[in-house]
Amino acid sequence: MKRIVIGLLLICANKVIAQKMIADTETLRISYNVSVSNDTTRPYKKAQNLFLLLKNNQHSIFFNYTKFKEDSLFQEALSKGMAEEFIKNSLKGNNTGLSSLYLGYTLFYDIQQHLYTVYDQLFSQKYFYTEKEEPLIWQISSDTANFLGYLCQKATTRFHGRNFIAYFSTEIPINEGPYKFKGLPGLILKLSDEKNYFEFACSSIEILHTATKIERPSQLNRIKTTKQEFSQVQKIMFENPFNYLNATSTLKFAPTGPNAELAQKRLSTPIPYNPLELE
Repeated sequence: MKRIVIGLLLICANKVIAQKMIADTETLRISYNVSVSNDTTRPYKKAQNLFLLLKNNQHSIFFNYTKFKEDSLFQEALSKGMAEEFIKNSLKGNNTGLSSLYLGYTLFYDIQQHLYTVYDQLFSQKYFYTEKEEPLIWQISSDTANFLGYLCQKATTRFHGRNFIAYFSTEIPINEGPYKFKGLPGLILKLSDEKNYFEFACSSIEILHTATKIERPSQLNRIKTTKQEFSQVQKIMFENPFNYLNATSTLKFAPTGPNAELAQKRLSTPIPYNPLELE
C-alpha cells in the first residue's frame, strides 16, 4: 500500500494544517513503533513498544499502548502472589515486563501553556512532574527519503546530550512528532539518535472527525516530584532494583528456597541504564 491512510486523511493532508488549525471537531491519532537499546554494550537487543500520539487543538498526549497490557499482567501476578516470580522472569528477559521501566512514560502537553506533565512509573510506584517545553533548534538538509509513501526531508537537532536525525513530510504539514520532538514544517515520520539506541517509526496516521476530549491522566496515588528528582530515583532503581522495591513497596520481597541466594543476586543485579535524555 503506497500510503497508510485511514478515513479522510488523504483529503485533509492536502490542506494546509498548521499546529493551531486543527478543527475543534478533529483529533489526530498517530501510531509510532518505538525501539530502545537499553544496554549500550548490546545495542542489537532492543525493547519494542507501540506508542500512540493523540492531538487536538488544545492538548496532546503521547503514551505507551504496550505498557497498558504489561500493567495488567503485573497486577494479575500481584493479585495471585506471584509478583516476585514475575519480576525475576523479567530480569532474566523471559517476558517483556521490564520494557515499561524504559518506556513507561506518558507525556500530556498543554499547547497554549507550552507545558508538559510527565507521568512515569517504576514498578508499582507512580510519579508525575511538570516541565516547560524547550524549543528545538533544527537544521534542515536537502537529503530526502520515502516513508509510508510520503516524500520526507532530513533534519537534525541536539536534544539533552544526544544528536537526533528526523525525517518529516511537508505533505502532512502538521507541527508534530514523537516524544518531545516537534517544530518542523511537517509531521515527523521517522526519528532516531545517531547511534540508533532510540528509534521512532510512524506506522499509521488517522484523523478522527469527532470531538474527542484528551483527558489529563489522573494524579491520584502518584508522587509529585521534579524532573531532576525523578531521574535520580530512576537511576537508583536501575542500580539495585531489589533495594528499590523493598524501600517503596508495601510488599517485602525475600527470596526463599534452595535457590534463594541466586534469586537475591539476580534481583540485586543492576539493570542496564540508558536514558533518552542524558542531560
